[in-house]
Amino acid sequence: MASFWYDSWMQGEAPFLVAPDIFQMARRKNKTVHAALRDNSWVRDVQGRVTTGLLPQFVNLWTKVAAAGHLSTGPDVFTWKLTESGVFSTRSAYHMQFLGSTRSPLMAAVWKAWAPAKIKFFAWLLAINRLLTADRLMARQWPNCYFCPLCMRSLETNVHLFQECPWARRLWATGADRFQLPSCHPDNWSITTDTTEWLLGLTTNAAHAKKGEVHLPAHSLDDLGERNNRIFRGQERSVERARDSVGDEITTWTWAGGKHLMPRE
Repeated sequence: MASFWYDSWMQGEAPFLVAPDIFQMARRKNKTVHAALRDNSWVRDVQGRVTTGLLPQFVNLWTKVAAAGHLSTGPDVFTWKLTESGVFSTRSAYHMQFLGSTRSPLMAAVWKAWAPAKIKFFAWLLAINRLLTADRLMARQWPNCYFCPLCMRSLETNVHLFQECPWARRLWATGADRFQLPSCHPDNWSITTDTTEWLLGLTTNAAHAKKGEVHLPAHSLDDLGERNNRIFRGQERSVERARDSVGDEITTWTWAGGKHLMPRE
């Protein structure tokens, strides 16, 4: 049988939670429920005097024990609370990991986009500010370039690198014009320091949503690629060459089956 004090056998409650101070006074804490209920022997296991302050806990525990009624004297039966049948399943254990989780409105725009998995993963890191820009490197006391390598004007942050940097804004502007995505043009952006809100704003236009979901991480990835080339290889490209690189990437995806990604002539 189950342990009297520790197991939740009183309508989902355990005695030590109902009466924690009485539990501290109990002499035999591992007595089974069956043994403890026989002639209310659990009462005799409480050492010391139940003072006036402890009386409410004692009465509450006594009431709940009495309300439990007659329990089975057979062997314990283990049940799984996350399924209606009480039988464990791998599926229910997997879903248990997501209890209390929240859903981001950006999930569909990122994970359901018609794009390679590496670019979806990059876009998600961008959305949750996990890219190792200079500000995050400084917080870890790691070596960093401090200034944005694209414009050399401001501290490199997630927001600056993709929204505020003049070089990046020119790339977004030329790309938006070429691929007929007005929602991706910097002139149409809302002013915000929330990266998730900014990314969602790029795909709000229903007519261009599918293309926007893909061009969004593609442009951003090219921002980061140019940034890495300048830091680690000492190489620079013009905005026009970077835009053409994005176009070549999108064209490759089009050949792979994404015909909706390129504008129709």
